[in-house]
Amino acid sequence: MQYKWNVEKVNTVGDNNLIQTVFLTFTATKENVSETYQCIKILQPSNNFIPYDQLTEQQILDWCFEPQITEVKNQNNQVVETVTKRIKEETEAFVLANVDRQLAQFATSPALPWVKTVN
Repeated sequence: MQYKWNVEKVNTVGDNNLIQTVFLTFTATKENVSETYQCIKILQPSNNFIPYDQLTEQQILDWCFEPQITEVKNQNNQVVETVTKRIKEETEAFVLANVDRQLAQFATSPALPWVKTVN
């Protein structure tokens, strides 16, 4: 299995070109089947400022792969649930399952042993 993440594009804000939105693609290839999935990650402001012209693709990917934690609160503003979203693991699992489904469709269908073929 081969897979690759790519940053296709970013949207920035402000004079410092702070990255706000990242457009990603994930491609998985197994045997002769390949599938690409596109997703968008909105980055939260952070203290990890790196000047735009010094960023690497891997640094942006690392930011995108950080878990996104959301607290669900009730009417009394009490946390009733914490939801953690992991874009890397969830996307990879989804795409790899699709590749495996496609590979399973290529399985051979041998002739049934009780059916006589005419030559």
